[in-house]
Amino acid sequence: MYSMVIRLILKIYLFNNPSFAELLNTLTCFSKKYSMESGWDPDVKKFLIKVLNSLSLVLLWMIACATAGIYFQLGHINGGPLIYTILFYSVMMITLFLLLRYLFKIWKSQ
Repeated sequence: MYSMVIRLILKIYLFNNPSFAELLNTLTCFSKKYSMESGWDPDVKKFLIKVLNSLSLVLLWMIACATAGIYFQLGHINGGPLIYTILFYSVMMITLFLLLRYLFKIWKSQ
């Protein structure tokens, strides 16, 4: 649809120059909408969803750990109580273990 609108605007703007209209016709023939999803194999779609879900979970875990460790300063010993740093790292390791276990479970299932 956008290519048709752009084509119409360019034709009006350039007063229907024949050589430009031929060039425009050759360029707009490549802009047809193809639905890639209609030709996908269901197994490929499931695999890509697994990959995206895994990446999003890992990135979410990393952002949460970095936020807690750097922004809230739980990863540093700044003369404060040492128990907060110990709790932060132990919770981080436990959640990493649970995340990896969940990911292995997802990737082993079919």
